[in-house]
Amino acid sequence: MEESVIYRSCRQGGIRYAEAVSQDGKPFAWNFQERFYMPAAPIWEQLALCTKFTPADLASVFGRYNGPLYVEIGIGNGEFTAHRAVLEPDSRWLGFEVFHEVFYKAVSRIKRAGLNNVRLMQFDAELFVRMLPEGSVTGFYVNFPDPWPKSRHKKRRLLKLWFMELMRDRLAPGGLITVVTDHDDYAEEISENFARTEDIESTLGAPYLNNLGDYYKTKYYRKFAANSRVYFFNMKKVSK
Repeated sequence: MEESVIYRSCRQGGIRYAEAVSQDGKPFAWNFQERFYMPAAPIWEQLALCTKFTPADLASVFGRYNGPLYVEIGIGNGEFTAHRAVLEPDSRWLGFEVFHEVFYKAVSRIKRAGLNNVRLMQFDAELFVRMLPEGSVTGFYVNFPDPWPKSRHKKRRLLKLWFMELMRDRLAPGGLITVVTDHDDYAEEISENFARTEDIESTLGAPYLNNLGDYYKTKYYRKFAANSRVYFFNMKKVSK
């Protein structure tokens, strides 16, 4: 994908940005505060029309860390990313969250844990996943994405076919996309879109399972989803 194609008009979590395509302008700077988080305000300052974006320099973003890269979209309070980052200190974790209050809960959690292998951004992942180099991601995690249950709002759902194809392109060969939802209608749409995405296949022996024994049960899962039907998708990239 040409990185001169910046971002399409979309709306997620109350954040809206317009279409912009440019061959000119300055590259976007991944300027993390305290080396690990980026609030929305300095991001918005750079999102003028005709801003030129280039693929992220992951070596610069993570410093000495060059291990596998995992991306969680919709980190909430950061519980899932923090849990995995502690268990896998040689891995790198990049997390996105649009909502201010829970984003700063995640920041506090990462600070308390003293994790140096995590980077957090308070912004819509639709833009920044485009900026990741192709083949750079070991795994994507999307835990309980907003289902936008009203019919008129379904167009706002994140997991459209084009975004699944984008994640696939950013995956390394053998990389995984893991999605969890407790919304029946959204699960059906996700299943249909994964089935239409080329070069990925389920590792579960079925399009999805309703239980994964080793799945880390976050606060959301324990509070809201434990009594619902939960759908687990785990898709593997099978070609270069």
